[in-house]
Amino acid sequence: MSAPRVAFTALFIGVVAAGLAAPAPALALTPVPASSPRPIVEIHVEGDRATLERVRVVASELLGELSVTPVVADDGPGVPPAGDERRESAFVRAYFDFRDTPTTIVIVDGASRRELDRRSLPPNTTLEAAVESAVHVLFMLVESLLDEQTAPPAEAPRAPVHAEPDAANGAVSPERVAPVATPPPATAPRAAATADTGVSDARARGKSEPSVGLAAGVLARVLHFGAGQMLPSAGAQVELSFPRARPRFGAAGYFVASAPFVLSSRDATAKLYPFSSGLLPNVEFELGADFSAVVGGGVVLTWFSLSSAGPAGAAIGHSTGGLDTALSAMLGLRARTGPRFSLSLVAAVDYDLEPRSFVALDGRERHVLGTLAQWRPSLSIVVAYSLFGGRTRTNVAEAD
Repeated sequence: MSAPRVAFTALFIGVVAAGLAAPAPALALTPVPASSPRPIVEIHVEGDRATLERVRVVASELLGELSVTPVVADDGPGVPPAGDERRESAFVRAYFDFRDTPTTIVIVDGASRRELDRRSLPPNTTLEAAVESAVHVLFMLVESLLDEQTAPPAEAPRAPVHAEPDAANGAVSPERVAPVATPPPATAPRAAATADTGVSDARARGKSEPSVGLAAGVLARVLHFGAGQMLPSAGAQVELSFPRARPRFGAAGYFVASAPFVLSSRDATAKLYPFSSGLLPNVEFELGADFSAVVGGGVVLTWFSLSSAGPAGAAIGHSTGGLDTALSAMLGLRARTGPRFSLSLVAAVDYDLEPRSFVALDGRERHVLGTLAQWRPSLSIVVAYSLFGGRTRTNVAEAD
């Protein structure tokens, strides 16, 4: 073999050996992050079973678009059952109350229990529309929270690093830029169970509401007794109610004293002082947040105190005893003007079972002084104060 060919072969073998001696670059394996669990949106519903199922269907359709897991709880707002860990890690908790009008919505943060939204729907909303509206409000809030979480963080500033000599070959490397570590976001501490005021106040109002309520008040009334007499009256009223019933049932009892009126014929006169007492069971229908209609009927007893004057030998009396019995029907409108005060306007009509006629007996002659009307309309204004168990005025924001 010639000398040039031997030299070329030796050079080729040296280059190959140098390539094999160079360290191979390490291949970094990027770990694939595991898919995070879907956030849980927990919904508590106050209402009948049909309403619960309707909320479950609508929530599954709407919230499913947001990559969250809706959980419609049917075990009430109390402590979650053992083994149900999803309740402890809920992203958002919502409380819908369809038992009364208007429908109320309360939404709180799942970790801190901080109240995020509270509102009530218009009172004339149907149940189906109320379910759709309530879930839609929850959808918009959850979507907004998810957008805030997925928003890209602000780019962290980079600090320049001065040129450093390369340890391998002594050369100076160009200036490099080193990233500055971004501190982890602060996590809000989980509030203690005793700080759960966002929902407890709203739900305790329905759960702890007494089964019996009592209100006392004063009333002013104008009553037509007949014989051209329109008598102003004043008195007191006590009303017993059952707040948990829908519609609300109750009974009102009152006592009024009317202004006296005079009956006269010839030389005989009689001055009557009417005192009335009634017991009227009633039913109250809600018309709005602070208004209701009251319908009732019962029995009214009227006693007349008689003061007479006439010529000698004249006796003045009435056809039968001094106690008058009548049936009464009433219709009223009630407005809640404060946390415990209410104002009612009541129209009523009494039907006298035995109309009274007052007469004067002068020897054998009989003179009719006056006869009471069998139908007696009246108009009353009642100002009442709830002693306990009364429904407080609702001060909640209306839905947009």
